[in-house]
Amino acid sequence: MEEQKMTILIPEGCFMGNCTDCRYANWNDTNSQGYPHCDGNYGGYNNPRNRNGCFHYVKK
Repeated sequence: MEEQKMTILIPEGCFMGNCTDCRYANWNDTNSQGYPHCDGNYGGYNNPRNRNGCFHYVKK
């Protein structure tokens, strides 16, 4: 079997931390529990301790 390679462009990069230091965590928009709104792929309000990393990309 021949190995195939594919190039994937990730314009916004990937993130392997949690919401505490994520560029998509909008700390100016929090819910009643103080969780930031995710402006990335997850959306909604997330408890930073519950996230173990995420992947955000922009389709072009």
